[in-house]
Amino acid sequence: MFSSGPKREFIGWTRPALPEAVDRLVRRFATDGRLDLGGVIVVLPGQRAGRRLQELLAIAAGERRLLLTPPDVITESSLPERLYVPQKPFADSTTQHLAWAQAILEIPASVRAKVFPFPPAADEKLRWLELGKRLARLHTDLAAECLSFEDVRDCVERLKHPREAARWDALAAARQRYLAILDALGWWDRQTARLIAIEKREIQTTREIILLGLVDLHLAVRRMLDQVAEKATVWVAAPAKQAAAFDSYGCVVPDWWRNATLDIPEDNIENIEGPDDQAFALTRWLAQMSRRFCKDEVAIGVADESLVPQLQRHMTQIEQKTRWVGEQHVGDSRPFRLLSIAARFAAERRYADFAAILRHPDIERCLQLAPSAAVGQLDQFQNAFLPARLAPGFLARLSDSYPELAQAAQRIDRWLEPASRPLLLRKWAEVFPQLLAEIYRESTENEVLDSLRAMVQALDSLQSLPEPLDVRPLSATDAFYIALSSLAGVELAPPLDPDALEILGWLELPLDDAPALAVLSLNEGKVPSATPVDSFLPDSLRCELSIEHNDRRYARDAYALSVLIHSRADWRLFVPRRDGKGDPLQPSRLLFACPDETMIARARKFFQERPPCAPLPALLGASEPLPQSLFVVPQPEPLAKKPTHFSVTRFKDYLASPYRYYLKHVKKLQAVDDSLREMDGLSFGNLLHRVLSAFGHAPPEIRNATSEKTIREFLMERLSDSVRALLDDSSRAVLRLQLKQAELRLALFAEHQAERAQEGWCIVYAEPECENFVTALEAPFLVDGETMTLIGRIDRIDFHPENRTVCILDYKTSDDGKDPAKAHRSGEEWVDLQLPLYMHLWPKAWPEAPDDCAVHLGYFNLSKARSDTLVRLADWDRQTLAAADEKARWVIRQIRSDMFTDSPAPRFEDEFAAICLENVMRSTIAVDGETDS
Repeated sequence: MFSSGPKREFIGWTRPALPEAVDRLVRRFATDGRLDLGGVIVVLPGQRAGRRLQELLAIAAGERRLLLTPPDVITESSLPERLYVPQKPFADSTTQHLAWAQAILEIPASVRAKVFPFPPAADEKLRWLELGKRLARLHTDLAAECLSFEDVRDCVERLKHPREAARWDALAAARQRYLAILDALGWWDRQTARLIAIEKREIQTTREIILLGLVDLHLAVRRMLDQVAEKATVWVAAPAKQAAAFDSYGCVVPDWWRNATLDIPEDNIENIEGPDDQAFALTRWLAQMSRRFCKDEVAIGVADESLVPQLQRHMTQIEQKTRWVGEQHVGDSRPFRLLSIAARFAAERRYADFAAILRHPDIERCLQLAPSAAVGQLDQFQNAFLPARLAPGFLARLSDSYPELAQAAQRIDRWLEPASRPLLLRKWAEVFPQLLAEIYRESTENEVLDSLRAMVQALDSLQSLPEPLDVRPLSATDAFYIALSSLAGVELAPPLDPDALEILGWLELPLDDAPALAVLSLNEGKVPSATPVDSFLPDSLRCELSIEHNDRRYARDAYALSVLIHSRADWRLFVPRRDGKGDPLQPSRLLFACPDETMIARARKFFQERPPCAPLPALLGASEPLPQSLFVVPQPEPLAKKPTHFSVTRFKDYLASPYRYYLKHVKKLQAVDDSLREMDGLSFGNLLHRVLSAFGHAPPEIRNATSEKTIREFLMERLSDSVRALLDDSSRAVLRLQLKQAELRLALFAEHQAERAQEGWCIVYAEPECENFVTALEAPFLVDGETMTLIGRIDRIDFHPENRTVCILDYKTSDDGKDPAKAHRSGEEWVDLQLPLYMHLWPKAWPEAPDDCAVHLGYFNLSKARSDTLVRLADWDRQTLAAADEKARWVIRQIRSDMFTDSPAPRFEDEFAAICLENVMRSTIAVDGETDS
């Protein structure tokens, strides 16, 4: 017998829909001191509305002293399975995705090419799985509207698109193969089962069904309601005079709403400039509402959810708590993030994943690690080896240098040992929970437990995975992706807080019952939402098939806005002109669903220039003026012990900035992290220095060879020895490129060195290869009658026997050849004293030097260009060198007198910029109660 559909009742929109629904349920079902709703199914758009309905029912029953039996409160997606009895168990989502991927693989290649002309390789399981997920979503969307791939094919054939028809014919073949795979496994596709139940008229129920707020029902649900129409009632939150705006199922009629006029008072629309102005405007409105409403009677709706974090930061600044349902997702939780990086490290052994595990806050306690020491060594290890991957046992071989780090690596490897080899998905369903249990066995945090429940539930479903779909072992990374990646976007409900303001998404607003409401960012593209790009179902084809399209979205959102503005007296719509990047925005077209004269006035008002909102000082909190700025650089402390030993390389640091000298050499501060992905300038220079030091200590026939080939072969061999620990099969490409650059510079060095040897120069001294303090040279240096000690290392000393000339050289590896005179002096001012002070050290390095020899100072440049790879000498006479000595004495006096203040402060970026408050409002150092900026 034909049914005209469920009963339709209009419940008005002069008050929020949920309180009205509760009153109707009480009036209809309360009897003999009971409110028995056990035989009622209430269908709502979302779970939050369901929870709120349950709360309001409990309150109403308590106030009326009724014994409540709650209804079955569900969403639209759960309704179909309440109305028929499945003949087979349903395949879960993972099984469906794998079956779709298998189906695509099994259809003939010529057919598959019509849909996927460039398919993945046969062994790229994850890429096939992605294709399977895509077709599964397409199948679900169509089946919800009682359509199959064959129906779409017929439609595009009618529209005269033969190539599209061929593509949909191929998709239909894949769908048939997918259903055959599931049938052979004894499983049922949920969407197909619903359509079969509708076709065979198997839909039935003994319970009352009440639908509320569902204004865009899928066709499959409508067909089911037709078969139980006598049991179904649709409550439409609108007045009866608007009946023409809704069909017999209470769903919006797009044509009616497209031409509808929305009566929005101008006083309730506030145009603002951008997100900051919107936050301040909202704060003012909340201040007004606080005089009449409690916090739980005010709601904030956001049409653009990307602005929520900024809004929450603003609310925190004014000491107002907020509660945002979409604030936390399973993918953001600590267990999910830890298992994700652990799976990657177990499968791929990437250094970045190992570092992320070691820094994870839950690792320390459970694996009994001391992460502060291990992380410090981690940075040092990374800077030394620049690893892309971390082979098992590699750190154990370096335990003498990195003991805590090696121990941490051993314990992490032991924890991840079960995940170190490929396994079947069903086996991963056992391994992943074991890994989580070892870390979170004793956890009591709600957020952690909620995340773990969701993850374990998803993993449990893998236990029933059909064996034919689980025949190939997978790495931990691939298994994690297949089993758990779909959970990343699943919301974790934040804890309830009576002092917090609720922040709601646009779709949740129509059924919210707060008497005061603010809606933020009512802009085009957000309301109505933009159509997602779909290569299979463009909007024009969606219209032809009568599935969700732009007109339906517009009608749904126009109705939602109508409900908001009619169901409460206090509300405000905020419409910003620009987004957070400063890009222009348009008002929602819903604001222009009005008479022409109103439309023109609104457009002019929105687009006219206006100053930004000024923040209200009172909102920031009043306070007494501070006695002094909080932005003050920490003052240096007097030295506990006056130094007597001075490195010749450190004078440059003091001359550049006494305060930075203090931080670096007195307080021993340095920035160390593991952000390096290639050798920095210092590491690259040190590598070349080690090779050249070895060359300087080679036998005379090599270090003083006149053959470029002999020199080059020695250098390349020593370079290979030096980088053996850095290079393996997993080394970064950029590191290999840098080593090629090192080879090039050493080859250019070999050319020039051979020429220098041919000229008669001999290497008589080279810096020892051992890089510790003991190898440094020392020389006395008299300052004000007191002997100080100069310390330094000389890279190399050459001697020319015929000319009786000594040449003291410092290797430089900058890209362009440095001039030592310019590097040490700026005009008449000394900026570096390293080479001049070598005059005191070199006799200690080569005590056999003749007494009457001339001495030159300079750089041996190892540059990237042949023309810049040469020896450059400084032309300093005795008077100039004496001036350098006096400058050194002045620096020593300053240091020993605790003079570490920069005045004025130098302006440059370095690792101490944060301490020195560079670019932070006003940089100051307190001096005798005053400040110098």
